[in-house]
Amino acid sequence: MHSSATRSTRTFILRIWCEYLDATPPTWRGEIEDTETQHTTRFASLGQMNAIVHALSTVDDAASHRPQLPEAVFTGTEEATK
Repeated sequence: MHSSATRSTRTFILRIWCEYLDATPPTWRGEIEDTETQHTTRFASLGQMNAIVHALSTVDDAASHRPQLPEAVFTGTEEATK
């Protein structure tokens, strides 16, 4: 007997750009927007981007619940809410 798998889908808009192109290495920055809540989180490195996506994808699927993101994610950036 096969049981039905439960599945939850989260959709994000990811914007990334490279700054300080003359630096070695250049700096990656960006923001991730949760399309369900329109909450936007900014990041200053690709490692921080990975931490944000991981934190956002491991929370309960409740629209009113905002995940606790690692403090390091906001180093040199600020959290923005639309």
